[in-house]
Amino acid sequence: MAEVALKVEKRITGRRASKDVRNSGRIPGVYYVKGSEGIPITADPLALRPIVYTAQTKVVKLDIDGDVKDCVLKDISFHPITDQIIHFDMLGLVEGHNVTVKVPFKFKGQAKGVMSGGLFRPVIQNTKVTCLPKDLPEFIEIDISGLDIGKVIRLNELKEANPQLQFAIKENPVVCTIARPRVKAS
Repeated sequence: MAEVALKVEKRITGRRASKDVRNSGRIPGVYYVKGSEGIPITADPLALRPIVYTAQTKVVKLDIDGDVKDCVLKDISFHPITDQIIHFDMLGLVEGHNVTVKVPFKFKGQAKGVMSGGLFRPVIQNTKVTCLPKDLPEFIEIDISGLDIGKVIRLNELKEANPQLQFAIKENPVVCTIARPRVKAS
């Protein structure tokens, strides 16, 4: 599991206080941990980039005024027009307690169907999983090398390969497929 450090400071709460934090160039957030009240925090927007703009799930070493805690990014809010980060939530990891997070898929290999002219189509990019913090993966790797035209990989196949993870989706959706190429009619 990849780790990244984030230094934050405690802040006062309230609508006006959050606006003042944003006006000062920082981003307000909250650190939550099971069984405790949330801690309002503030972070530098540049320090949040490696956590927000990534395709991997990362454990964050959150430094709250010198007290370092392990956590993951739980939620993030963006401004609807400018796409700037306006708020973030961090979820503390407690050893022995399950955590639910989104984990991206990473496709590896060259599919047989693509070499035969098919088109690789990822249907979903990530899934929510519940697991212990020690079992938290950066991504779920899917080998597509045996996939032929018209064939699919479903979520249940990933469940069998990752028994330490509990998938939040109860159905059996298609994760990826090799589509038939479109042919131009003459």
